[in-house]
Amino acid sequence: MPTETHDPVEVQLLSENDEYRKLYEAHIKYKVQVEQFAQKKYLTPEEEYELKQIKKLKLAGKDRMTRILLQAKEI
Repeated sequence: MPTETHDPVEVQLLSENDEYRKLYEAHIKYKVQVEQFAQKKYLTPEEEYELKQIKKLKLAGKDRMTRILLQAKEI
């Protein structure tokens, strides 16, 4: 799995922690979707709503990933 990190704890979590890996994969998917919306010159109200929802999901997932990472570093 490609990863943008060099943090050994995060690399280990990606290979050993299913929840962390799923959150990471969802984060990448949401990032791509946000980038696709950013390429548009104009968003319909429906697209604006969808973009906001994606950003909320992305942030919630990133927050959870951070909590998992911090817990792993405490051990």
